[in-house]
Amino acid sequence: MAQINTVTGIDKLNTTVKDLGSNFGQMQLLQAANIVGHNVLIEGNQLNINSTTGKASGAYELDANARSVKIEVLSPSGTVVDTLDQGTVAAGRQDFTWTPPDGVSADQSYTFRITATSGTTKIGSTALMLDQVDAVSTTSTGSVNLELRNSGTLAYSKVKAVG
Repeated sequence: MAQINTVTGIDKLNTTVKDLGSNFGQMQLLQAANIVGHNVLIEGNQLNINSTTGKASGAYELDANARSVKIEVLSPSGTVVDTLDQGTVAAGRQDFTWTPPDGVSADQSYTFRITATSGTTKIGSTALMLDQVDAVSTTSTGSVNLELRNSGTLAYSKVKAVG
């Protein structure tokens, strides 16, 4: 009799845990729905020029302090169209804004790359880009995905910041 009660109790516990997992997934989806129309910061190196301001924003993370950080802006063909000298920069996340110089078309898609050094030592960096959330969805496993305007589908867990 005690074994039957134990099996029944375990079965009820399993059902309760599954229900909690389902509820958690629904709560995540509702939370993610609140960022539709907002910008998110994700790994990537695209620069999307804002049609209102005429500027593009990006960011990067440095693994350590750097004495010299340079951001090269690249055209679709990979040609350097501009270089931003950031000087000495502390480790961690850093934002930047790029204003295209005269003669650089605002109608093209640009990318950027980071070069960070401290003396002769290269400092590790991760390029971060802004993208807008157009929609949210869930997977068959209950994970939440974001549908981004320029980058396609991305797991909600990959978002670094929401703007």
